[in-house]
Amino acid sequence: MELFLTDLESQVALLNEGLLKVERGEGTREVYDKLMRAAHSIKGAASMVGLGTLSDLAHNMEDRFIKLKESPGKMEGPLMNALFAANDIAQRITHLDPRALSDQLIPLEGDILEAVRRIQNPSADDTYASLEHKPREEGQAKERVLRVSSSCLDRLMGMAGESMVESLWLEPFSEQLLGLKHELGHVLRDIDAIRERLRTEDVSIRLVDSIAKLQQHTSTLRQHLDERLGDLDKFIRRHTSLSERLYGEVIDIRMRPFEDGVRGFSRYVRDLAQGLGKKVRLEIEGLKTPVDRDILEKLEAPLHHLLRNSLDHGIETPEERLKAGKPAEGVISIEASHRAGMLYITVSDDGRGVDIDVLRKKIVDEGMIGKDLVLNLTDGELLEFLFLPGFSTAPKVTQISGRGVGLNILQDMVQQVGGRVQTTTEKGKHLTFQLQLPLTLSVIRALLVEIGGEPYAFPLARIDKALNIPREEVETIENSEYFNYGSINVGLLPAWQVLGLEDRGHETAMIPVVMITDRVNRYGIVVDRFIEEKDIVVHELDPHLGKVPGISSGGFMEDGSPLLILDVDDMLSSVDKLLFGGGVHSVRTHHYEEEVKAAPKKILIVDDSITVREVQSRLLESRGYAVQTAVDGVDGWNAVRIGSFDMVITDVDMPRMNGIDLVKAIKADPRLHNMPIMIVSYKDRDSDRKLGLEAGADYYLTKSSFHDETLIQAVEELLGRFAAP
Repeated sequence: MELFLTDLESQVALLNEGLLKVERGEGTREVYDKLMRAAHSIKGAASMVGLGTLSDLAHNMEDRFIKLKESPGKMEGPLMNALFAANDIAQRITHLDPRALSDQLIPLEGDILEAVRRIQNPSADDTYASLEHKPREEGQAKERVLRVSSSCLDRLMGMAGESMVESLWLEPFSEQLLGLKHELGHVLRDIDAIRERLRTEDVSIRLVDSIAKLQQHTSTLRQHLDERLGDLDKFIRRHTSLSERLYGEVIDIRMRPFEDGVRGFSRYVRDLAQGLGKKVRLEIEGLKTPVDRDILEKLEAPLHHLLRNSLDHGIETPEERLKAGKPAEGVISIEASHRAGMLYITVSDDGRGVDIDVLRKKIVDEGMIGKDLVLNLTDGELLEFLFLPGFSTAPKVTQISGRGVGLNILQDMVQQVGGRVQTTTEKGKHLTFQLQLPLTLSVIRALLVEIGGEPYAFPLARIDKALNIPREEVETIENSEYFNYGSINVGLLPAWQVLGLEDRGHETAMIPVVMITDRVNRYGIVVDRFIEEKDIVVHELDPHLGKVPGISSGGFMEDGSPLLILDVDDMLSSVDKLLFGGGVHSVRTHHYEEEVKAAPKKILIVDDSITVREVQSRLLESRGYAVQTAVDGVDGWNAVRIGSFDMVITDVDMPRMNGIDLVKAIKADPRLHNMPIMIVSYKDRDSDRKLGLEAGADYYLTKSSFHDETLIQAVEELLGRFAAP
């Protein structure tokens, strides 16, 4: 319940922020998307913990937001008041005692039912005050549960990590003193040799005595140093042990058993299955697996959505299962485990799976891509569409699922913590989601490498493989270097160039390569050498530095020297720029000449859908265009300011900055206003087209009419129109 209240508190804050924007007349589709997702999360979480009335309230809020999204803008006062009042009820619930939440919710049920009525039938006679918070009567105060914020634990973790790093400095210091002790031993031997030689020569007695005293003094100094070294070694052992224990205790404080995040799941599955007329058993393995508390809290809502999807349109009815030769009872399994320094969460059901042919048809019917292009996508690429917001293969929308929200929430959570999600399916047999996540957000398992003579760390969760390849196995096709990995050609790029560093000319017989992927393409990043694999305490960079290209954070080596942790997503963006901009340097030798060739027309694609970006990129690249992509308007705006492009293709609905604002920003810039811009959007109404063209777009193409030749012809026409005479 504590996890539920924490999540509820954050969702209430999102609802309040969004409603205030709507009230100010800033109710864009993006704002309604966020409101819809927040209400959807509350609905699912409340249902899971047995708070049916709160789940109904959130469901009604979600329905309203979906309808309002179709005609965004400022909503009527009575409905606005009703939604604010409903959110206030949710806010009041966050202050209840998690140990007796169900009992304390009973007095609020009347208010909740009234809030549902007002959302369904808002009336001008309703007043906001009717559902305002009533002060607790004297004597009702109950013991509160103290919640320690993750930021406090993060600071404690940082100090514990710094203490451990400081203890590592002592070891090299001790070794230096030990070296000094050995040097004194050499000095003593030299003095003794000189003294023996002087005995055979005619020298003054005073000189011999002075040398003897020097020898005795040096011997005494060496003895004292030896004693102090013994004391220092004891101190180092105690301090290191204490630092490691402190660090371990802080880690343990942050870790909670996986079962804390899945309490109530079995009962939820049972109840929902009964309501759907299905027989389903939930199997959970790895209940004692330690999970970082922040990750555990973030996991609850996505796992809940996966269960709802499996129950609603994954597991078949008993009759359907028996007819298919399956047991009448379906099985959903959740497994948590640690492997290779990572947390793996696997959610699987033995239901009908995903019919790839149906999925392919749905993609075409939704107007996302054309028939010819969809046939070229692999099953894995097709399954990526399931994570797009608003996309669903469910035949109808129900209170349980079908809105295309749940998997998008899962994808956002996984990306937020720097993990991955892989989907596999077999029609009529299973659907499996495997989440690969870091064990903790404060410590990462990393591969340490050397680049340009300095240490860097690749998070293990973000690399596919690390290997050494013989230099002679590097081949060249069309001025691009690659090596063959299995049946795949993996392009090679020097890490120093990806990070914008200086080439130090490092050459070895074997080339160390770190393979990274953007879900579609694999790249081999060539480093100077592999150092080791280890856990690193994450330290945030000084905010005054701003965003350092290719770098996410910092850490320390065992000797206390600093290192930088690489941002793989940022590196992939740099890889795209290098590949499409030309000038990738050879990895076979540092004595190179930059390839000079006629640069193709360069196009920037701005779209928050990875699938749309990939499809458009492949199509344009196949026609000889150089393509760079951006994930939203802000990313696109940064790209056009620092890069050089012949054309921009943008979507409209995107986070942070939408396509209309991006078009206006480009056209308002004196350096960029002559750049041709094409809008490719799902919106096909005349008003939408007019809005885009009035903002400054030079061409408006709807995705419903998107075909291979349609896009190419539009691009050629636009580039031809803006070509210099």
